[in-house]
Amino acid sequence: MNSIDLAEEICDEIKKFRKWVQAEGDLIARKKESGDESYIPEEMYFDSKYTGDSIHIEQLLVDLYKNSVKDNFFFYDCPLQVYKHHYQSRLNDYLQEYIDANELDFIQDELTDLEKTFENRWLFNEINYYSFTRDNKFFKQTLEKKKVYLQAKRTRIKNSIKFNDKNTEIDKNTESTLLVEEIVLKIKAYQELEELLLKLKKTSLFYEKEKLLEAKKVLEKKGKVYEKAEKEIKILIKELYYSSAKDNFYWLDCPSAVYLDRFADRFNQYQVKHLDGTKLDFIKNEIGTLVNINTYRFFIYNEEKINYQQFISDNEIIFRQSINKKIEFLEYKLKEENTVLKNFNSYTVRKKTTVVPKYENLPNQHKDDQIKPDKENTVLKKSIPKFNEKIFKSLEAENWFLNSLKELSAIDGNGKSIRGFQAKVSAIFSVQEVKDKIFVYSLTLRDYINYLNQRFDAKIASDKKLSSGMIHESKVDKLIEKFISE
Repeated sequence: MNSIDLAEEICDEIKKFRKWVQAEGDLIARKKESGDESYIPEEMYFDSKYTGDSIHIEQLLVDLYKNSVKDNFFFYDCPLQVYKHHYQSRLNDYLQEYIDANELDFIQDELTDLEKTFENRWLFNEINYYSFTRDNKFFKQTLEKKKVYLQAKRTRIKNSIKFNDKNTEIDKNTESTLLVEEIVLKIKAYQELEELLLKLKKTSLFYEKEKLLEAKKVLEKKGKVYEKAEKEIKILIKELYYSSAKDNFYWLDCPSAVYLDRFADRFNQYQVKHLDGTKLDFIKNEIGTLVNINTYRFFIYNEEKINYQQFISDNEIIFRQSINKKIEFLEYKLKEENTVLKNFNSYTVRKKTTVVPKYENLPNQHKDDQIKPDKENTVLKKSIPKFNEKIFKSLEAENWFLNSLKELSAIDGNGKSIRGFQAKVSAIFSVQEVKDKIFVYSLTLRDYINYLNQRFDAKIASDKKLSSGMIHESKVDKLIEKFISE
């Protein structure tokens, strides 16, 4: 059997297995809760079949692992030999999609993905097979070998990097210029429509009943036009990004290649406006703008500033990469000038689009954006909602746990434990992803049970063990998977 057919068979087996676990688990749970003792032999059979089927699926995955070498079949856990063979084609696809990225970005993303096994163990983007590979030595060894391979590649590339900011001739192609004009006009029309909608909503409150229905229809129609306009602007901004790479057209969110190429030309323009300005002044000004980029995302049209910040959400990753590359280049230029600036040594990048400096008082940086001493932030710290730090990693983690108990019907409306509580909290504690994402490191079973008794009046007699929760683990898997994906 070839690898594709085998992978499809594995998907089918996992689907059947999970369907059976859900149905049988629900049946046993209902019998338990109703006091029907016939569940006891059924649960014993369930545990036995669950283990046997899991081992069978794991063996099929091992067969796929071995078979993939012969067929050169790529999947997340394929052997290193197959991974190497697909490396260049996957890198090319990545660079084509993210034109501001380079091979180092690709390697970093790959290393990150290799750490997130739960999120990435999928076959055909359809079936997650993580739960059948947790302790498999083949997959563990291969993961480590891939990491070593990528880290070695990264070191070689870093040792050979050089920046080039030559100023080539600017392409006279007007496509990007026309796109900017189109974007600006659409944003202005969008803003006018936004104002109209607000007026309609306010005035419709005073309509008579017979006119209210008509007003709602108008609002609905205008609302659809509004949503469509927003999508069109987002698409055009993405088009401008790619078009500007081709035209060598500078704008604030242009690709880093354009930014580097136009750097010298833009510095000359800066000196014309600022006769006493030095290159260091220019670089500081550039970093100040990038640090507060959300404030400076606008086009100038007929001496009017048209802000486009709200339309970048669909392309956030691309623009964030571009910002990082520009900052990296500017830092390089500082070193090239052989100048050490006080309080200007490092920066960090937020997970979203803004760059957060560890230094203060950059040009263009607003007072409200500057980092303040901890003493000034005591009010803010006090306002952060508290959570049980001895049990959970965060407030979000604690909320997930409480919501999961409700989803599993483990607690009543008053937050007290009900029949079946112990098996369900046992299932939660048994799933590795929950331990990784929800509970604090090395949370002991004793502390967990003590928390359950105090918080939910659970009355669990032993602090050393919980009843089996295997039949609920598939539901917990789905709940934690949803939490991670969000």
